[in-house]
Amino acid sequence: LKQTPLLAWLGERFAPLMTLEIGKTLTSSLELRDVLKGIMAQLERLLQPQIWSLLLKDEETGELTFEIAVSPVSNDLKGMRLQPGQGVAGWVAQQGEALLIPDVSKDTRFDNSVAIAVDYPVSSIACVPLKIRERVLGVLELIGVDGSEPFKPENMPLLGALADFAAIAIDNARNYQRINLLVITDDLTGLYNARHFFKQLQAEMDRSMRHQNPLALCLLDIDHFKRYTDSHG
Repeated sequence: LKQTPLLAWLGERFAPLMTLEIGKTLTSSLELRDVLKGIMAQLERLLQPQIWSLLLKDEETGELTFEIAVSPVSNDLKGMRLQPGQGVAGWVAQQGEALLIPDVSKDTRFDNSVAIAVDYPVSSIACVPLKIRERVLGVLELIGVDGSEPFKPENMPLLGALADFAAIAIDNARNYQRINLLVITDDLTGLYNARHFFKQLQAEMDRSMRHQNPLALCLLDIDHFKRYTDSHG
């Protein structure tokens, strides 16, 4: 969309409302899958990129995994992992800084191994970190291909704002998952507790009644099991 004085005037006045809408949309759910879908919808609505991806960082290994990939080779990218610091996405995740590269052939940070693996010609990249409290959760990466117009610097603030809200939403969803896991597991062993058992039992009973299928419950009694719990916890 060509920038004009009128569009600039409208953008300045409606930017706070737009930002508020993004925030409300992305933080309206605590389910990670719903959050990722919300990010996808907002990014496509606001910037309309043809090719982009969202990569999440593995907290233990530092690797980046393609969680969302919107491109003609999305099936090949989904689940693919990047080593710490690999390529533009890896650099952005390590440095925690946004990066705009109009011509990847002139930047040594570009790693063409992924492009070669999926047989896709990359020409330009816009990449921003998903960062919260100085902790990088992943990156948003927009890809330009040969023959397409390079990304412009004026697109970066909006992409950065979207990434900030996305990081908050992802962090909230992950914390919600951790809390739910703590509620249904035993602290010492990590095994599911009675609360989880009764919840699952109720779900299976409801399913049995809904589909008119028989349901059986098998109980196992282990002799002298108290000896093991007294000795080993």
